[in-house]
Amino acid sequence: MSNATPPQLLQPLLQAYRGDLLVRLSEGGPGWYVRDHVVSHYFDADDDPAEIAEMIAAINTDIVLRHHPEPDGPLWALGTTGNDVVVSDDHDVSVSVDDGKDVVITGAGDDYLSGDGGDDWLYGGAGDDNLLGGAGNDRLVGELGDDMLNGGSGDDRLFGGDGNDRLHGDGGNDRLNGGAGDDIYFFGKTDGADRIFNNDADGDDRVQFRNGIDPGQLWLRRLGSNLEVMLTETGDTLTLYHWFAGEQYRVDRFQLSSDGMAPNCSYLSSDKVEVLVAAMSALPPPQVGTTVLPPHYQVALNAVLAASWT
Repeated sequence: MSNATPPQLLQPLLQAYRGDLLVRLSEGGPGWYVRDHVVSHYFDADDDPAEIAEMIAAINTDIVLRHHPEPDGPLWALGTTGNDVVVSDDHDVSVSVDDGKDVVITGAGDDYLSGDGGDDWLYGGAGDDNLLGGAGNDRLVGELGDDMLNGGSGDDRLFGGDGNDRLHGDGGNDRLNGGAGDDIYFFGKTDGADRIFNNDADGDDRVQFRNGIDPGQLWLRRLGSNLEVMLTETGDTLTLYHWFAGEQYRVDRFQLSSDGMAPNCSYLSSDKVEVLVAAMSALPPPQVGTTVLPPHYQVALNAVLAASWT
């Protein structure tokens, strides 16, 4: 455990109980288990048990706990090049950890969390948080609030939680779930093979394609109950899982333009996807590197593309 605790902080108490790490503050209170705030949010049934054991073991390395009864402005913390665990309370914090497999858990403030290198867990808690995974295979959880999550390079898992969140897997093959609220999933060239697990019947969710993509460069096809969207120029794919199994698994629209906020930007609403998929299913997918559809593709698709994209 780190012994570089600033004098203005209360000394935290750590207690091991049946292999779990219990954190208590010296001012009292029941404390909480790290496993309750991390494990249930970051692990899925398909995770490798060896990976789980390795990451849980990392909790027993460097511990940095922050508690400020009367903060004077936003707080900040810097990790080490080892495997750090940073736990904060409900104030606004800025945390940057270096290389290593790091765990950062913050409370109800509006926080900025940066993972840099290594396979990191970043948990924003309540508040409007900005989470950057950096390099490595990271797990980012926004939880409550309107959060911005960017996985960086690596195969990352992003979960927005409740609130109107913005999720961008960036490089690597990423897994995205916006949770409840009106969420935006960003996707573009060189973003890899990303997967969206949307499950929100009430939200106004959308996929926002980044610069330099037009409707003729998006190839849609059905794969089982999933919808795959391929960028024909680069071969990057975005798969929306269970799209054809129910409306709650769909986004409301796919949108083009640089910022997605312009009133005249093109969009494809979810109710027009199936017609476009059916039209494209009559043709083989274009070769990767295609920026303009071949003439016979245009003859077959131009009318339905014009009718589908608004």
